[in-house]
Amino acid sequence: MNFVRPFATAAIALGAGAAYVAPAFAAAPAQFTSNGVATSYQNGKATAVKNTLYYDRGKIRLEMAQPVSADGTSAFSVVIAREGGNTITLLNPKEKQAMKLEAASLEAVTDNPSLQKISTFKLSEFGKTFRAQSKKVGTAAIAGHPSTIYEQKGKDGHFRLWLSDKHDIPLKFVYFEGGKPAFDYQVSKLTLSANLPAASYNVPAGYEVTDLSEMLKDTEINIRKK
Repeated sequence: MNFVRPFATAAIALGAGAAYVAPAFAAAPAQFTSNGVATSYQNGKATAVKNTLYYDRGKIRLEMAQPVSADGTSAFSVVIAREGGNTITLLNPKEKQAMKLEAASLEAVTDNPSLQKISTFKLSEFGKTFRAQSKKVGTAAIAGHPSTIYEQKGKDGHFRLWLSDKHDIPLKFVYFEGGKPAFDYQVSKLTLSANLPAASYNVPAGYEVTDLSEMLKDTEINIRKK
């Protein structure tokens, strides 16, 4: 399934920017926009991608400054999803293409099992659950916002999160593999608004839509037949 590996960066950035939430008794905001940088580490090489995440009452839009390319020509630079849903969709505005991928199929994109939960999380509930299962290891200020640092070690890997004390959203996230950072995400600016038209969270009219999950299922069936 190597042909879908390039979409891992988009999937991870979405998960880091929206799926992991925060401390105390703060309430998650109905809307926010976060600017940040997602960095993946592979074979001693770091790849950083600037992105902007828009969250509006359960609707999510992630815009990446560096597009994800599957073949060197098709550049997907936008990811859309809905809180509690089961699908993420990648958009290629230049070529007017859209690619849908079910959460259960994310294992074909990345080896990190926890990323399969990206499009099924609930922002309003995750903070309480994560805090209950994690260990507090310190405090810090990220992008000018006080945060509490939590750490969790389990079968899905080793996570460290800097969680906003006031806004109940993640400000920084590090995922470790073998004791070394495999991926991190850090917010550089947080704004409590998401001033985008409602249509920004849907596939635009006129786009060619491909269901990658169906392609993966067909490929798996053909492999089993052989």
